[in-house]
Amino acid sequence: VACDLNRAMLERARKKSRKRGVAHKVTFNIGNACQLPFADASFSVVTSAFMEVYLTIEEKTQMLREIHRVLKPGGRVIFMTGNGEVSGRYIKRWQWDEIFRVTSYSGVEFTDMYDVFRVIQARRADRPLLPA
Repeated sequence: VACDLNRAMLERARKKSRKRGVAHKVTFNIGNACQLPFADASFSVVTSAFMEVYLTIEEKTQMLREIHRVLKPGGRVIFMTGNGEVSGRYIKRWQWDEIFRVTSYSGVEFTDMYDVFRVIQARRADRPLLPA
């Protein structure tokens, strides 16, 4: 399943999936990460690459609340972003820790790559979300 707010990005993904021979396995959806068009507990894993860099901290929090909603219990979120400890353009690890805390994730792991990239993964915790 692919989801993006930008039609051009979805078309780019369609072309890549055709080129790799997997287009028949992918559904493409227009949607906002802060208001995902999927039912509760639909996915075991949700991934993203650099999309959240365009969001405010409040929007990042809402995005992770939405991902929490569509993840099955124990499901994982994995995304690549920029390293906030190296670049002022991205948020810091402590800020991510707080966002993951209030959006009810556990086992948060940060893997820094090539100094500028950061992979973050976490599990949907079996506890309720804290109030928004």
